[in-house]
Amino acid sequence: MKAIKLDEQYRIEPDIYSWKLIFEETRTKDKLDDQRKKTGEKEDYQYEDTWYYPTLQNCLEKFQEEAVKPLSSIKEILSKITEISDTVKELKKLYVSNGKLLQL
Repeated sequence: MKAIKLDEQYRIEPDIYSWKLIFEETRTKDKLDDQRKKTGEKEDYQYEDTWYYPTLQNCLEKFQEEAVKPLSSIKEILSKITEISDTVKELKKLYVSNGKLLQL
């Protein structure tokens, strides 16, 4: 089964027993030498966090919760919630028929 991209940082991947919400972003850390000492340089790395849920609905609820956390104003939060609602409607058109998930 393939992943469902929600935005630039989040995607959903179904597996046989659950739904995975995966967050991914590029972060920066201190570069270390062979003796694990800081070199004074920085390097990028790919950070990933995964949550597991029994239903797609639970997964989407967590996505909405996480997506609004970094926002600081009500206007931004309401705008993001509207954006997420639109995304969910599009997902339903693509992946749900008669209340059942179509093959991904």
